[in-house]
Order: sequence, then structure tokens, then C-alpha cells
Amino acid sequence: MTELTKLEKLKRKAAGLLHQAAGTSNEHEKNVFRSKAFELMAQYGLDEADLRAMKKDPGKVVVVNIKFEKRYGVAQAQLMHALARPLHCESTHKTNYRSGTVYGVESHVERVQILFSILREQLMEEMSTTKPWQAKDPNRWEWMTVGERAACTREHRRGFGVGFSWEVERRLGIAERDVIKEAEEAAAKRNEESGAALMLMSDFEKAKGALELAHKGEKLSVSKFKMPRQGMIEGREAGRRADIAGDRTLKTKTAIGA
Repeated sequence: MTELTKLEKLKRKAAGLLHQAAGTSNEHEKNVFRSKAFELMAQYGLDEADLRAMKKDPGKVVVVNIKFEKRYGVAQAQLMHALARPLHCESTHKTNYRSGTVYGVESHVERVQILFSILREQLMEEMSTTKPWQAKDPNRWEWMTVGERAACTREHRRGFGVGFSWEVERRLGIAERDVIKEAEEAAAKRNEESGAALMLMSDFEKAKGALELAHKGEKLSVSKFKMPRQGMIEGREAGRRADIAGDRTLKTKTAIGA
């Protein structure tokens, strides 16, 4: 039997923690298990950067395609971008929203893939059940045509997807900055520079270079959609429930008035 790689062990441990989170109805326990899973992944990114710094290894840059499910392709693309940015990667998506591409150092791209597979399931489940405010007003909903109801629901869910991804990106970014800050502080106590922190800061430039090389001469556009405020608010609330950044980051958010 072959020995498991560090990444495979990470996946199994994180999957076990998330399974425990899914198996409990206690919200506190659910958040604790989920927090441990995501903090484990954040620490993995730092450990890999530290190891590369010691070996003076710039890291292998990879380009990975991610296929989206048929429903809510726009929301899936937004989630992929929201994960790629704070994890020192770049990303693009197909205009038909059937797939996306992530560019970056291999260890960071692997984390994007793991988090995407976990959070997409939650996003898709919540998007399929959320309803616009009109649907919660029987009188208003009754007088709308089938087409008007469909349009309201579609726009509301689109806003929900944006809000969810914005919150995920914000909280994951805080978590990553916390990890880097801790590494820098620990190195300062030893009167050294944090090789891991410096490595992480340069990884985004590598990802940016890979994207520019792949799309040399092309103009990348940004999609814009009408998104109701209520949907975005509900999406951000769902992003908070994902508890990606962990208890430590929640305390940080409270301190800064987030």
C-alpha cells in the first residue's frame, strides 16, 4: 500500500471534519468542525510556502480547469474567483459559464479546488431554496405573471450568489493575512525575515504572469448583472454561516467592526 501524500491526508482530515459538521444539528459544533477544516487548509498553504522557502524552490506554476455544474454557472464562476484571489491565484471563466481556469502555484491551486468543491455544494443548495421578497408577500406574488415570478427569482438568486462569494472572499482574505502576520511575528522574534511570508507575497505575481502568458493580447472582460439588494444580503449571511475563517477571524472581524 502506497504512503499517502500530505495533500491526500489533508483532504481526508478536512473531509472528516466537514462530515462531522454535516452530522450535527448543534450550530456551535457545526461551526467548530467547519472552522478546524478550513484553518487546517490555511495552515497547509503556509507550511508549503515555508518548505519551499527553505529549499529556495519558487514552486511549480500550474493551470487547472474547473468544470461547473449546469445550474447557476454564473454563481459558480464568482465563487471560483472569490477563492482564487485571496489564495494568491488568478482565474478566468468561459463566457458560457460552463468552466473556469485557475492559474497559480500548485499548492495554492489545490486549496482553491478543495474549497470550491466544498463550498459549491452549500452555495447550490441554498441558492435553490432562497426566494425573493415578493414570494414572501402572498398578495404581491399572486398578481405577478409566471414570467415576472421567474425573473424576480432569477435576479434574487443571482444577487445571493454574489453576496455569498463576496463574504467568502473577504473572510478568507482575513484568514490568509492572519496566517502571514503570525509567520512574520514569529520570524521577527528570531530576528529573521519570514521566508514563508515573502514566498506567499510573490506567488500572486507568478499567477498573474501565468494568466498574462495564457491570454497574451486578449482583452479580458468583466461580467455585469442586475442584482437585488435583498439577495446580496441573504447571500452574505450564508457566506458568514460557512464560517471559513474560523473563530479567531470572527473575533478579528468584531474588533474591526465588520
